Amino acid sequence: MNKIILITIILLSGLLLFGCTSSENTTNNPNTQTQQAQEYAIGESFTADNLEFKVISFDEIYALGSEYLYKEASEGAMFYLIELNIKNNSNSEKTVTISNDIQIIDSKGRTYKPDSTASMYAKQSGFETFSIIETIQAGLSKTGMIVFEMPEETTGKLKIKPNMFSQEVTVNLN
Repeated sequence: MNKIILITIILLSGLLLFGCTSSENTTNNPNTQTQQAQEYAIGESFTADNLEFKVISFDEIYALGSEYLYKEASEGAMFYLIELNIKNNSNSEKTVTISNDIQIIDSKGRTYKPDSTASMYAKQSGFETFSIIETIQAGLSKTGMIVFEMPEETTGKLKIKPNMFSQEVTVNLN
């Protein structure tokens, strides 16, 4: 009796494995290829992971701060300030990790993360800045600056991906 059960299990396992494999070539199958990031312009709203994003403005400056706390950009660099509004359209609070979820990719493919030290100086300049981690309650929104230090005359795109399961979205900053 045990031999019959063992043989049955082996046969069913083999059928299951055989049925799950496919000899179909999936390289040209559009359902298996990675989706391209959706691209938006400054001023356009878009939604990712029940969060509505809108890049309000993009500015370039050489120095941040006040007379007491002052910081100049490194030689050959500028501070890039991005004013962003994030609205939580879900039924529960959402956490956005600004330092990981939002980056700039320049025209040469280099990646830049927000500069938390420069954000502190931007706050001294009177700008409302985002923290490294922002929690936004359901139905509410937050607006703030995100500061990057990058080489002068850099062009690129803001990349937003609120979590590893959401689709990447880009905003053209040119």
